[in-house]
Amino acid sequence: MIRKSKKKTAELTEQVMLFYAVFAEDVPIPTAVLTTCVPSILMKASPSGKTSQAIKAALTTLLKYNLLKGGLAEGSGTFMHDIVRDYVISKHTDAELKALQHQVVKALLEARPEGGFLTAEHSAPGSFEGYVARHLFWHIRGALSITG
Repeated sequence: MIRKSKKKTAELTEQVMLFYAVFAEDVPIPTAVLTTCVPSILMKASPSGKTSQAIKAALTTLLKYNLLKGGLAEGSGTFMHDIVRDYVISKHTDAELKALQHQVVKALLEARPEGGFLTAEHSAPGSFEGYVARHLFWHIRGALSITG
């Protein structure tokens, strides 16, 4: 469906879909996490307004095709249906997933605010900071070794 759409963003949409392999099951991913990680990891670019718009267009397409659940509104997030998540994970080798997780850890840590991240108790669950406070361990674990 994505490839046949012939949209300018089709390639990025497919890459973003495959990128969801790094996230834990049933954890809503705030859009800010994706607009932080995707430019440097998938687009080899610096985050900007233009890259954020392209990422949001890709996410909108994935939501439209029901490959993602959730929403893009502030304080919410998107996550994959279990069967789709299993599919995108299967498209990566263990070494590729480990390397991708390493890149995610690096991108998240490079985006940390001055003074560091707030604790989970002091950050909103649907925010970038809240996501990092609650789920950075998942990415670190994945970067160290692949265990489901």
